[in-house]
Amino acid sequence: MTSGYEILFCVILCITGSSWLTHQEQVDNVPKFLRTVFEFNEKIWTNLLNPEKTDHPPTLTVPIGKIGRVNGKIGLNSDDDLKSWAITVATSMTQNPPKEFSIPLEEIKKMGQIDLVTQLKCIEGWSDIRSYGGVRFIDFLNHYHLGTHSGKNIDFKNHPEDLFSYVGLETPDGEYYVSIDMMSMLAPDTLLAFEMNGAPLAVANGAPLRLAISNKYGVKNLKRIGKIQFADSKLPDYWGEQGYDWFIGL
Repeated sequence: MTSGYEILFCVILCITGSSWLTHQEQVDNVPKFLRTVFEFNEKIWTNLLNPEKTDHPPTLTVPIGKIGRVNGKIGLNSDDDLKSWAITVATSMTQNPPKEFSIPLEEIKKMGQIDLVTQLKCIEGWSDIRSYGGVRFIDFLNHYHLGTHSGKNIDFKNHPEDLFSYVGLETPDGEYYVSIDMMSMLAPDTLLAFEMNGAPLAVANGAPLRLAISNKYGVKNLKRIGKIQFADSKLPDYWGEQGYDWFIGL
C-alpha cells in the first residue's frame, strides 16, 4: 500500500523535474535535455533503417473513393488552379541559385503506377488503412537523375556518399513543409501518390499529388506537393520547428 510519504515524494519529484525542464536552455524550441533525447533516438533508428524493408498491414478491401481522415489543412487553403499544377524540383540547394525545373502531373503519371495498401499513423494515436496509387519516389529520382551529387542513379548500397542526405517538400503556398532523411524516402513503399482508395486524390487529401511514406507518422506525409529540394543539411520542417521530434519514424 502506498504511503502518504511516497505520494508526497512523487509529487515533489514531478514538480522538480518539470521546473528543471522548463528552465533549461532551449535548442530549436525544445529544452536541451529533450533535444538530446530526440537526437539520440534519430541516431538509433537511422542506423537500423533498411530502405528495402516494407511493412504493410494485411490486404484489406478499402471502399473505392473513400475520403481518408483529414487531420490538418495547413497548405491546402490557397486557390491554386489544380489543372495547371506542376511540381517544382530544385536539383540541389548547394547551388546558388539552385537549378529548378517543373514537372506536370501527366509526365509523372507516364512513369507507370504502383498500387499498395498502407497504414497512415497519426501521432495523436489514430490510424487509417488506405490504398495509394502513384510513382515510387526512388523511381522518380532515377527517372529525372535526382537525389545524387553525380546525377547518376541511386545506389545506396555501393555509393551512399553520392546521395544527398535530406529531402525537403513543401506545399505550393509554402505554408506547410517537411524535411525527411533520404534513406527513409528511398523505401520501396514511399510514393508520390495521385490516387487514394482507387480514385483520384480528393482536395482534402492532397490533390493533385501527395507524399505517402509509411515509415513516418502522418505529419511527414505532406499533402499537395508544390516543391521538392535536396540538401546535405536539414531543411526547414514545420513541426520540427514547433518542438516535435524531427525524425519521427515508425
